[in-house]
Amino acid sequence: MNAIHKLLLAAAVAVALAWCTWSHTKIGPVVLERPVAIASSRPCLDLGCQRGQRPWLDLADKFRPDKPFKSLPDLMHHVGNGSLVEMPDHSDNITRKMLLTSLLDGTLPARYQPKTAWLFRGIDNRPHMSRGVDQGVEGHPSQLLAEFAALGIPSSRVVRFGSTSASIAELVRSLREDFHLEGEIEWKAIALARYAPSKTGWVNRWGKAFDFDAITDSLLRRAPAEGSCRGTHVLQSLVVIWRVDALKPILSGSSRDSIRRRLASTIDQLRASQRPAGYWAPDWFTPHPNRGDYTQDPLLFPDDQLALVTGHHLEWLDLLDDDMALPDANRRAAVEWCVQSLARVTEDSIAKNLCAYSHCFRAVTRAISPEIQSNERGVP
Repeated sequence: MNAIHKLLLAAAVAVALAWCTWSHTKIGPVVLERPVAIASSRPCLDLGCQRGQRPWLDLADKFRPDKPFKSLPDLMHHVGNGSLVEMPDHSDNITRKMLLTSLLDGTLPARYQPKTAWLFRGIDNRPHMSRGVDQGVEGHPSQLLAEFAALGIPSSRVVRFGSTSASIAELVRSLREDFHLEGEIEWKAIALARYAPSKTGWVNRWGKAFDFDAITDSLLRRAPAEGSCRGTHVLQSLVVIWRVDALKPILSGSSRDSIRRRLASTIDQLRASQRPAGYWAPDWFTPHPNRGDYTQDPLLFPDDQLALVTGHHLEWLDLLDDDMALPDANRRAAVEWCVQSLARVTEDSIAKNLCAYSHCFRAVTRAISPEIQSNERGVP
């Protein structure tokens, strides 16, 4: 090998080493094989509609897979995991595990297919999930990836849509590379906290540095009801970040304390604003002018909006650990109101307002038996 070849080889090695160093710094921490699991410690409630009994099946029957679904997360939530949706009169008893496997493998039945591709590669060949919402894919940016994390799907799992395939780890890295604090970041924060928890942070492809302190600060700056679903997604992302931090530290002490204060003050707000019937209204964050008179609620707030707010709050509250939990009496009142609301609502109303009622349904299911449809139990 002559001197020129040796020089070229040395230069190539130097470039390769520099690239490895830069790319590690640029991309940041390694994506976990198993996303961080957050166990719900809330006790089951005896509501007289336990699994296998007709009253509960009547509620679940309204969310059968042959009803319209607006997004893949909706479909995943309401098909159930087998024991929940083995309806006596249902000829297509697809289970959630079967559905999830079909979704990941790109073999969903035609009637469940979204209107647009949920997985594609850009001109730079990096994989992305659909940027659009309300196209049958997801209702919020990165919601589907956050659901994969909550279900415990390994990051090495290859997912497919049509001719496109990518590992979940690739999708997490792309999300990190494209990350910014503009717009709706709640589900992005949840997916990153569970798949790629890191205290050191990362740098996006435009050279901007981020960490979970910056994300927390951005979320905490929002007004109580700011954001989608009356601000409840902000609370859900904060509690996930806070619970992940307890297992794999990703926050500074000041950010950790700030989240705790926000969650504690929100619980106080919810205790004060909960109606005697058990629900929370869209004005949950403001003191009611007359604590003894809620007769105007039916005129001010449609039933689906009461269900949307109540169900969303129950979901994030169920992720709190015991020392910060909503008192059992308040939780029971809210869950019982959800049961009554689902019992009286028609299937047509559920189809038109699926998001609103679905969260009540999930909250009731978890309260009755958290292992049935808990987002904290991994699906292979």
